[in-house]
This record gives sequence, C-alpha cells and structure tokens, in this order.
Amino acid sequence: MKLQPLLLFFSTIAVYVVIPAWAEAQAYCRLRDPITQIRTLYPESDAHRSIVRTVDMETRETVSESLPFDLHFNELGRHTLYVAQNEMRPLGVVHARTEKGSWGLIEIAWAIDFNMRIVGFEFQRCRSPEKKAVDSDYFRELVSNKTLDELRGLLSEDHTRLAVPRLSWSDAAEKLAVSSIQSAMKTLVVTENVWRDDLPVLSAFSNALPTFSAAVGIVPVNDVYTDRTHEILAEKDLAKTDLGIERSGVVVFRVQDVENAVIGYTVIMPWIYEGTTRQIVWNIDADHRVVNVKSATGWASKEIQTAFELAIGLSPETKAEDCSTFTQLIACEAIVVTSTDAGRG
Repeated sequence: MKLQPLLLFFSTIAVYVVIPAWAEAQAYCRLRDPITQIRTLYPESDAHRSIVRTVDMETRETVSESLPFDLHFNELGRHTLYVAQNEMRPLGVVHARTEKGSWGLIEIAWAIDFNMRIVGFEFQRCRSPEKKAVDSDYFRELVSNKTLDELRGLLSEDHTRLAVPRLSWSDAAEKLAVSSIQSAMKTLVVTENVWRDDLPVLSAFSNALPTFSAAVGIVPVNDVYTDRTHEILAEKDLAKTDLGIERSGVVVFRVQDVENAVIGYTVIMPWIYEGTTRQIVWNIDADHRVVNVKSATGWASKEIQTAFELAIGLSPETKAEDCSTFTQLIACEAIVVTSTDAGRG
C-alpha cells in the first residue's frame, strides 16, 4: 500500500486539509446538512473536508466476505467521507449510509474514529414510529466506542435479533435496532476498505499536530525497513530480538513545516501483547529523539503506559545495553526507522 502525502494550506476564510484525489463531487450517502451534523457528532469541530471515492463490486465482495449480509446493488457508486477538523487537526470521519426499512429508506450518519470504532450516530432520515426507542441514550451507549467485532457481539448468531436486553421495545423497534447495527457494521467495513489509503495519513497527522505545532504537511516514508535499517538493528542486537513489533505494519511519516523542512516523524507501530495488537504512536523530533508516545488503541494497563513513557528522551546514541526496560528497546527500533530515512531532503 503506497500512501499519499497530506498537505495543508491556509486561506483567510478557513483551514483546509487537502489530499490528492479529494473531490467535492456529487456522490451517494451525502450528509443533508454537513455543518450541523458534523458539529453535532464532533462538537469541537470547526471545519470539515470531504473525500469522494467509489464503492465498487470489489467492495461489495469484501462486505460479503466479512458480513452475513450484502451491499445492495444501488449502494454502489460514488460515496463521500467527511473529515471533521479542529484547528487543522483531523478528529475523525463521518460516513452516511442508507438502509431499507419498513417505513421507507433510513439514512444514518455514523461518526468513526481512526481506530475504526463507532463514535456516535445521527438519523438524518427515518419515518419509523419506533425511531424514538432506537434514537435513545441506551442505544447510543450500546453502539458507541464499538469495533466491528464488538458490534457483531450485539446481535444473535444469525444477525437477525439483538443479543442484549431490548428493554420494553416492540418487535418493530428491535428490528430497527438490528438494522441500525447492521448499518454500522457495513459502514465500518466499507470505510476501512474504500478509504484505506486516506485513513492512515489522517490518523498520523492527527497524532502529529499536537506535538509539532509548526506542521503543515505529512509525507509517508514508503521504504521503512531499508538495508541500512536492518544493519543498524543488527548492530544494536535488535534484528533478531522478538519485541512483539509487527514490522510489516509499521508506517513512518515525515512531518514538514511550511518550507517543506522535516521537523519530526510520527511512527505508528503495531505491537502485539498478550494476543492483542495495539497501535503504538511515537513522535520523534528532527534529531531522532523520542518526544512522546501513546497508544492509539488504549494502554493495556497504567504500568505498561509508564514503561513506554520511560523511553521519552531516548536518541540514536542510545545503545541496547543502556535500555533498562523492554519498552525502551521498542523505542530504539522506532528511532532507527526514522534515522535511516533515505528519502529525507
């Protein structure tokens, strides 16, 4: 997967994020009132941009392989993903989907974070008299912060009934709730696949901006583990050490200022711990020193968070024998993949 750079430019009216091939074109599943709906889903947002992509037959096949229900033929075509922003920083995305209901078409706008979790939702069209039951605090809490697998767990094995308490809902209300959860599941699969080249860049910029205030662009490093990278890892006795890093999934981004000078790096590193993959995000300055670290998918414990934060301040001069913790060795690898960036400059 070759990611595209993300650039920013300023105007006297607003700040916009621009990615090559973004387009403001007519597409299906558009928000009816983008400004109001995005502000409702992301109250801290002050601007948004949209990315239009095509949902094609390959996407339909992917949905069919991932879920026990299909995309309808009329769901194919050009679709819009909205990126909510605050002071240039991407906060998350909004994707509206249309479902068939007993009272006509149902349109739901889903807010999704960059870890593919449902943040929230808003009905923008629903004539069902049972809407009030589903458009409730109970149901919002039920689906919020859920991944695809967690949403799957809310439904029965055949995905036609709720596997959680439905309170005093009627059968019609349960049917609408099931349809809404199915919509959320389809939205996650479609979003992750159709916008797979855009989401990692947006996520990286979202993580970089709070650290690098002068950032106006972010460019992916397409060759992360070069021959020189492997040589240095070997010199530091890290090449064959099992640190739990999923190297095939490591992505590195150069963070650039208005003059295109590299002012730092953001490294997103999949780390496997006790069978669970967590996305460790390192922000490293232009001198290849660790500035901060966080887990985009949450820390397994406070103890692990503290262990990773002990790596802050490590630099290329740090030797493996100087690392007192396992997490500092992981930080050393993050430093190496930035210090061997062959494309810099």
